[in-house]
Amino acid sequence: MISADDIDEIMKCVISPWYFMVNYVKTFEREKGEVCFPKYYYLKQLLYDLLSERRLVILKSRQMLVTWTSVAFCLWEAVFRGDTDILFISKREDDSKEAIRRMKFIFDRLPESFKPRIGENTKYVIEFPGRNSRLMALPTHPNIGRTFAPTRIIWDEMACTPYDREIYGSLQPSLDGGGFFVGISTSQGPLTKHAELYMNAGTMGFVKREIHYSRHPLKDKSWSANARKGMSDEQWNMEQEMSLSIGGKRVYATFQQQTHVISSYQPLKGSHIYRTIDFGYHTPVVLWGQVCSGKLTVFAEWVGEDATISEMVNAIIDKDDHLGLSEDNISMTFCDPAGEAQTDHGISSVDRLKTEYYSNTGSEIKIKFRRSSLMAGVDIVREKLKNAAGEIKLFVDSSCSRTIADFGRYIKKKDSEEPKKDGVSDHTMDALRYLAVNLFQRHSHSDRKIINPRITGITR
Repeated sequence: MISADDIDEIMKCVISPWYFMVNYVKTFEREKGEVCFPKYYYLKQLLYDLLSERRLVILKSRQMLVTWTSVAFCLWEAVFRGDTDILFISKREDDSKEAIRRMKFIFDRLPESFKPRIGENTKYVIEFPGRNSRLMALPTHPNIGRTFAPTRIIWDEMACTPYDREIYGSLQPSLDGGGFFVGISTSQGPLTKHAELYMNAGTMGFVKREIHYSRHPLKDKSWSANARKGMSDEQWNMEQEMSLSIGGKRVYATFQQQTHVISSYQPLKGSHIYRTIDFGYHTPVVLWGQVCSGKLTVFAEWVGEDATISEMVNAIIDKDDHLGLSEDNISMTFCDPAGEAQTDHGISSVDRLKTEYYSNTGSEIKIKFRRSSLMAGVDIVREKLKNAAGEIKLFVDSSCSRTIADFGRYIKKKDSEEPKKDGVSDHTMDALRYLAVNLFQRHSHSDRKIINPRITGITR
């Protein structure tokens, strides 16, 4: 039986998500373990914005409890309001699982009288049939908005997300239908969709908010001095000071969206079309490019999050089919020379790619690489972006949102001209560099190699 006191407490939670947070929500901190939700004023203000603003974009410092607050708010709406279908978008599969884990962590610690019956309960979904509510935390996919029609969308670390522009476009039906949208992120430079929404909030119908670390009661000058140890100025400015301008520290500072980005490029099948691959460790990349009259246009991309070689091959086949291309239309596929090295499984990434591609298509994929220093490739890309005469000979189609964003966040190492390997922007930029080196570096007899197939049963 639910007591009168229980009903009174439930009604207080229905009326005020803040009351629910500070009285019933538990979070988990690595150093302290299970702790009560803190009574920080900036989090109370965040809750008010989540409740009242239909279009909200938030730029924040790192580790400000915004994710915990957001998932707790989602749970509050599903349990105490009901009639809601909430989509929580994360950049990777592990992040999606973590969001659901946090929701369950909070739910499990609520009083039994508060808990509605749970229906479907998976690694990505929690349903409350009696409340007509569903919570979904899903990893990113370009068409995620065409698969679901949520009433509320909360997009965590939006600027770090692959396919951010495609995903935002796919969400438009839900937004046009009156759904709520919140885009939350730390800074990843000026060229992400999140940055665009934030910098143009007024004209795009958004309310923007900043959550700077100085608003956290425990993050004083002493904390700041200790936290920035070992961090470059650029990293600190982006992650904690929320800077959207990287300025002169960008590797490709001449890249500008208004001059280098074009729309709706259609590849000409009679001209040279190329692919270029960075196998990556967690984030493999494939770019498609074409050279016409000495100008290089990157017109398509695929970015895989923790994708396998098999998934890469399937993505290449699907993208080629979408573009109306086949291997006969591709002059060459370029790759990282390191792709020829044998892995722990005794076969190289290139050999696996060739085997999978042949198995799926019956055609041999043509692969070539050229050895070159990192800075030699960077200089070729810079020359194509803008040469001494001011000519621009490198363009990117607007559909290549990850490549465009990475131009903005690809920065130099501290006190060096060399690019910093950040595990985010370097994969598309490496793939672009392999393309530029193979196409435009002066030829020698020793720096280029065509990778012949080593596949049993294939004859040449």
